[in-house]
Amino acid sequence: MIQRKPRIRQYWHKGALHREEDERSASYSELFWDLIFVAVISNLGFMLTSDISANGLQRFVLTFYPMWRLWTDTCLYINIYSSEDLVEKFLLLWEMVLLIVMGTHASDIFNSTAAIFISSYVLARITYAFLYIIYATYIPMFRIHLITTTWGIIIPSSLWFAAIFVPQDNVVFMLWASVIFELFWYGFVPLYHRLRTKHPANHIHTRDFKLIDEPTLTMDSAKSSPPSPHKAMRTKGTEFSWKWTDMFSILKITEYRVALNIEHWSERLGLFAIICLGESISSVIYTSLNKYPDIFLAKAILGLVIAYDLHWIYFDVDASRQYQHALRRHTFTGILFGLAHVPLDMSLIAFGSSLGRIVTLPDFPDAEHTPKPMSLKEGEESSHEFSTPLAVLFCTSLAIAMYCMAIIGILHKSLDAVDCTKLSKASRISLRFIIGTLYILLPLAHLSSLNLLITIAVLSMFMVFVETYGRLKRNAPLFATKCGEYVNEIREDDEEDNIKRYIRWRWGSANLNKRRFSTGFFRQNKRDKNEKINGYNSNNDDNVDVVVKN
Repeated sequence: MIQRKPRIRQYWHKGALHREEDERSASYSELFWDLIFVAVISNLGFMLTSDISANGLQRFVLTFYPMWRLWTDTCLYINIYSSEDLVEKFLLLWEMVLLIVMGTHASDIFNSTAAIFISSYVLARITYAFLYIIYATYIPMFRIHLITTTWGIIIPSSLWFAAIFVPQDNVVFMLWASVIFELFWYGFVPLYHRLRTKHPANHIHTRDFKLIDEPTLTMDSAKSSPPSPHKAMRTKGTEFSWKWTDMFSILKITEYRVALNIEHWSERLGLFAIICLGESISSVIYTSLNKYPDIFLAKAILGLVIAYDLHWIYFDVDASRQYQHALRRHTFTGILFGLAHVPLDMSLIAFGSSLGRIVTLPDFPDAEHTPKPMSLKEGEESSHEFSTPLAVLFCTSLAIAMYCMAIIGILHKSLDAVDCTKLSKASRISLRFIIGTLYILLPLAHLSSLNLLITIAVLSMFMVFVETYGRLKRNAPLFATKCGEYVNEIREDDEEDNIKRYIRWRWGSANLNKRRFSTGFFRQNKRDKNEKINGYNSNNDDNVDVVVKN
């Protein structure tokens, strides 16, 4: 289809979450969009390691953040408003073109390439502002939210654009002011609307549920009842006509609020972290001219071990067997969860790019008689000394990554009993802070590149072992003697006593609001499990989403 009618894929209304029936996952277009960032991130990492200084670090931050902002804008648009039509595909192509322009002109954003870099970024963001104004016309019940989002784009974009014309000494100040305002808007507006809402039923712990359109409709008769469009999707009527005051109703509270699809958003953040971590994988690959294993190969293997341990820690979340995600826990924890990924992603890029330099560094004994990697032999000259700035960049980036993962682990709420696991959550998370602090102190030891990688690999493996062992159920055997032994007991003990229900619907060409119902993400209590599931199984559209970490 060339163009579909604008729509909201999930939203809050008077404490009830209306959402699509089908589960969301990253589309092929989103994965191709991510592929553009693979090349862009590689370029940013190369520029960072080429100039390891305060000015180089500042340039890295001020070039990475706009690109991360564009990635976030696109993901949020697809998460909430995606129509999956031809217009949306060309929109993604347009954003990709502008992103390529930014990536190729990120080398000197304070001087010669500032105009084209900033202009491309502003144009990419203003495109979404223009799109949201159009949506505000077609979806009037969400007009206030769309206008608020539009102002959140226009105001900082104006600051970015003004940086082109200010004196060179003030460019950095204008860029930092724009970044701070965007981060403030990203966190303040959702939190403001959440705290000012008059419906406490919006809290995640709501158990009672009532249909909005037909309060007397039962679950058994829901499928047989004639569907009626929800009034949130109506676009006709004088009560929905534009008023000039609507353009300035930024913080007005309405009963309709758009909602994030948490599964899709958390998946997208995880995939972007994998892209940033992928910089380290590409860095350990080099062309060897030695017919025997050498120190370069040993350092590459150690670098791979460290990168895999980071991946392991990140996707183990807070090392709990059961947890409530930060995005579900509260608006405040959800905002911090998203913001924590900004320094995390930057630190992963810095780690990967510096790792590539360390792997090919010939600072070990008898290096003169060892064939150099192809990258060094054909042009890139390398000192035989392990420079302090490179060691500091490598270790500090690893430390920041560990601190961010520790903070993310704190934001998630553990649902394990106090005496459920072998080690408490506080002990496991504290270890991340301790290991991160040790990473920062390692450059003071003035180790060689090989010894530094060995030390960090041992520390990271120790942390992975402790967290993996600590999250095991107390008194559980380390090795099962039979297939499936102890699994059923763990799953039964991991059940929770709350259940959340919400409205879902299926998008279709005939009726955009054909309702279907399902249960939410909370686990049921063991004593109520059979009774509730048997009751819901009478409706074939019901399911129970369980988050269990084995």
